[in-house]
Amino acid sequence: MTKKQKEIILPLLRKQDEERNYLERYLVEYKEFLNVADMFTDFCCERAEGKEQYSAMIEEIIKRDNAAKIFVEVYGFEEEADGTDIFIYSETLIIFTVLPDEQIQEVIDMSGDIFPSDFGEANQDNSQMNEAFVVDAEGKLNSVIQYCEEKRRMLYFWWD
Repeated sequence: MTKKQKEIILPLLRKQDEERNYLERYLVEYKEFLNVADMFTDFCCERAEGKEQYSAMIEEIIKRDNAAKIFVEVYGFEEEADGTDIFIYSETLIIFTVLPDEQIQEVIDMSGDIFPSDFGEANQDNSQMNEAFVVDAEGKLNSVIQYCEEKRRMLYFWWD
């Protein structure tokens, strides 16, 4: 992730924890979150090389739909008491795509042993979409609604 993204996302997550208000959702572009060299991010208990296998699956989706938009939904953070080790974590991909279920299933089948625990279509009409934001590389919050086009489906892949 970029320095600006880190400067924005961590205070937002801390505020959620302090207020115990988890209505707002934060997404980061998958390439930024799944960077194997970035120990600030953890995807499915992987902070290093394990992120590569998820990136390979995502790249297969993009080969089939080069206009797909793929994000990681950030859930929270962990921090050592002395503040020396801080990282954010996630277990969910959010994918905006035109691909039919059959092609998505083919990609999942090809992904070896990283099958998601659950995947499906998310409801784009949900009022929570108004409270979902993409944290871009410049650290700006952009509404996820801009990715909700009529012809694109919003899918989620979730691992536990």
